[in-house]
Amino acid sequence: MNIAITLPHRFVQAIIDGEKTIEMRKSYPKHCYAGEDGFFVIEKGTDNIICWCRVNTFFVIDTSLDCLVELQYDNWGSKICVSRKEFFDYCKKSSEIYLWFIDKVKIFSKPLHKEDLIIDKNPQSYCYTPLSYGESF
Repeated sequence: MNIAITLPHRFVQAIIDGEKTIEMRKSYPKHCYAGEDGFFVIEKGTDNIICWCRVNTFFVIDTSLDCLVELQYDNWGSKICVSRKEFFDYCKKSSEIYLWFIDKVKIFSKPLHKEDLIIDKNPQSYCYTPLSYGESF
């Protein structure tokens, strides 16, 4: 099942430019199946859905192991498009951090709107949407 997330403009642009290939979150949607499903990206402060990204893999980081957190940033920080400080500050907020690896991006030539996904408001974390990319668009 696909989901919707809200991202600031800088991350939306990084996805469009192909620089951001990993999304970092404190959780992952258990009913979103890697390799099949993905997420619609709503630009923060707007109702515009800019793109859809398929998730290839979910990867968990145990943030209680400082050496692993350092290694994970060295491996993937540039693909998450955050600074070292942003990464470590985010990791301090949760015992586990999930990396969502993106393997396909569909940029919409004309933005969709959140109503197209049958959702009422921009999600704080994420929300499931009853529509899937393949069936709807």
